[in-house]
Amino acid sequence: MRSKTRSRVLLTLVLIGMCVFGVVLGFIAYSVSIPAGSPKARMSRTEAELTLLKTALDTYKTDHGVYPPAGQSGLRMATKHLSRNVNYITEEETRDGWDQPFVYAPSAAYATEGSGALEVDGKHFAPDTYQLYSIGMDGDAGLNATDKRADNITSWEPDHPWRKTYQRRHQDYFYERGTRQ
Repeated sequence: MRSKTRSRVLLTLVLIGMCVFGVVLGFIAYSVSIPAGSPKARMSRTEAELTLLKTALDTYKTDHGVYPPAGQSGLRMATKHLSRNVNYITEEETRDGWDQPFVYAPSAAYATEGSGALEVDGKHFAPDTYQLYSIGMDGDAGLNATDKRADNITSWEPDHPWRKTYQRRHQDYFYERGTRQ
């Protein structure tokens, strides 16, 4: 009975890894069709990395019963755990499309000063899991300014509201260069 359960868990993890790999390849294929330095290309790379990190965090939680500790050390633990059989992530520290580290805080660390956890009106986003996000193109997480969050790329917003921001910035990028996209 235990071997069947282990086989099912292993099969599930392999399938999740393959799906993540497929999503990452899709994002990369899309990203190479537009200039590498453009806002949309950087957004796509960041979304792909975020998807991979989410899978690493969720796999870690499934296997250990808790999310890893907050910050880059927790992300490293999760990515090393995911890569224990196949090296999905080679970098020591994962960075977004603007070469900034991702912000990660499990819900247990939200109240910790300096956790980077975002909230509105005293309520944290993703209250039962974790916050994983990129501070985006402007380099400001928006801890104290809601308008600064418009370009944050997050793990908890399935409707991807930041894409409108990057569409505008992508158009501005080409307008400033005198080209059309």
